[in-house]
Amino acid sequence: MTNKIVAIQGDFLSKLNPLTDTSIFLANEIQKKNYNIFYYFPKNLSIINSKVVADGYFLQFDYSKKKFFKILKNKKLDLTKCSFVLIRQDPPFDLSYILNTYILDTIKDKVKIINDPSSIRNISEKLFAIRYQKYMPKTIFSQNEMEIKNFFKKNDKVIIKPINGYGGNDI
Repeated sequence: MTNKIVAIQGDFLSKLNPLTDTSIFLANEIQKKNYNIFYYFPKNLSIINSKVVADGYFLQFDYSKKKFFKILKNKKLDLTKCSFVLIRQDPPFDLSYILNTYILDTIKDKVKIINDPSSIRNISEKLFAIRYQKYMPKTIFSQNEMEIKNFFKKNDKVIIKPINGYGGNDI
């Protein structure tokens, strides 16, 4: 192992599809650059005695095998010892998600964090599209059921996306 470490904050590996999930693609490419991959779940992020630590695993990825990852070692790691921290968890964008961005904010001057935790909180990827409505078809952003029903009546085809979810969940 080299001393180069990339920590990935992500979802349960068993839920990921190695053929379609970009988290796995990114991890595989990072590994090709001779970085060690440290993977942890959001619930395992903590501040202990002023250090941001995560309980996780050093992993090795291999697309050629049915089980596309191998756990090399369990570890509690001080994330400031990493070259990068990569945030790859899916929504829901709930309080737990937001609290983790605050924790990671405390170390972003010590380690490069991709995507910036403050930006994750401040810019909703779906609502950011409001800035580009002149390039979009008719669009509504609303929680108001009557507004949504009226939009349905006026438009032949619609696409519905949850603002805080993914994959059509919670519609």
